[in-house]
Amino acid sequence: MGGLGVHTPSYSEKSAVAAMLSLFTVGFNIGWAALTYVVTTEIPTLRLRDNSQRIASVMNVLTFFAVSFSLPYLMDAGYANLQSKVGFIYGSFAIASIVFVYICVPECQGRSFEEIDQLFRMKIPLRKFHKHELPDEVTEIDVNGISKA
Repeated sequence: MGGLGVHTPSYSEKSAVAAMLSLFTVGFNIGWAALTYVVTTEIPTLRLRDNSQRIASVMNVLTFFAVSFSLPYLMDAGYANLQSKVGFIYGSFAIASIVFVYICVPECQGRSFEEIDQLFRMKIPLRKFHKHELPDEVTEIDVNGISKA
């Protein structure tokens, strides 16, 4: 989208920019937007789960506000006048988000909450969560982090 706006766009390029904005909105709402709630309720240990959810929810609302508030100023001719070049800014954030997720969010498919807690306690690197074999019996932890074994 940003690349199409570098020069004065034709009608077809303007249509492509509008289509890209629509595609971004649909893709974001189907994918990334809901993941805040999934990741923050499944990944942290039981004693951190509530606080993680609260912090993530507040950050989600603040981020939506910052984008909604700044976008008109970035695009408007009376202010930054970036028009579709604003795609370079938000595209950079999208790439940084993908890198962050790859580095900081472990793959936990098929793992129970207890297994995820055990992997964190064993200090297994996040990129190895999906491959690491746990013993058959995983110690169950209560809300305060105390073993129930």
